[in-house]
Amino acid sequence: MSKYELDEEIIDENETLVLKKVFYDKFRSSFYSKSKTADSIENKSIFIDLLKKDPTPVQNIIKENSVSVDDLPSFQLNELLSKNLIKQSLKPNEYTISSNGIWYIEKELELVDVSKVIEFVDNKFFDFGASETLKPLEKIALLTLISIGAFYKKTPLDRNNGESYSSKLSEILEKSREFLINEEFIPKSSKLGVVDEKQIVDSVFKRVNDLPKKTMHLCQLEAPKKHYLSLYDEENCQFDFKSLSFLLWKIFGDNLSLDQQRKIDEFCQKIMINNLYDVFNPDQIHDHLYYKGGYENAISNALFDIGELRGNWK
Repeated sequence: MSKYELDEEIIDENETLVLKKVFYDKFRSSFYSKSKTADSIENKSIFIDLLKKDPTPVQNIIKENSVSVDDLPSFQLNELLSKNLIKQSLKPNEYTISSNGIWYIEKELELVDVSKVIEFVDNKFFDFGASETLKPLEKIALLTLISIGAFYKKTPLDRNNGESYSSKLSEILEKSREFLINEEFIPKSSKLGVVDEKQIVDSVFKRVNDLPKKTMHLCQLEAPKKHYLSLYDEENCQFDFKSLSFLLWKIFGDNLSLDQQRKIDEFCQKIMINNLYDVFNPDQIHDHLYYKGGYENAISNALFDIGELRGNWK
């Protein structure tokens, strides 16, 4: 049997009581008193929350809450050690609860089980966000990227282009906000949240860090200060229309009338026609798909295809 496998039938009630009262409760109290969270800890699992922490601060808590050998009868100490429920601490002659010990107690308390750990790992590493709802600010940022045609790496929304470019991008962000409010895709209370107009673009894109995950990494927030949608394969000259439909679905949903589709397309076309030379530098304009031609109907076609493709994303 591995040292991480527990034969729970050989752990008696006295050992369980000592493990909980002497080791677990002390560690739990200190762990959550030092955690920067306002959430109730009543039903929280230390075992799962440990997976979210960096090792160093946790090891400091372990060191501060170890139990002296003098505070335990030797027979209990030896039993708990032999079953890998406690282990030697960072201090000499002191012991702390082990991961096995935490698992055993929290399983008894019904705070954790294998399914909860699998769910945590699945949500943290394997949730690609395709069905996750966008926040209002994320919708504003994404609509701005679509409307200016930031469709690949050579034509990004580039916050390095200078103050005049940033000023125009600020206007487009505000127009995107107003459009989404007027068409009732975000609440009327939605704000860009910045007082200083010069800081609007930087502030907005610093607060939408979850966009890549929520868009299956089609939205690229790339340092330094460049943001684009990964929709165009330059090597093969192929545009990913289905992915554009997906991004539009993330913003507008799948119940769009033909009139709504027309309004969205007209909004994006107007932004692009009126601002192409104001938000991209000369090199970027030369590489822009609208400048090259052939993609004028990309958004209208992608909007129309949402109804057919939506089953792939739900």
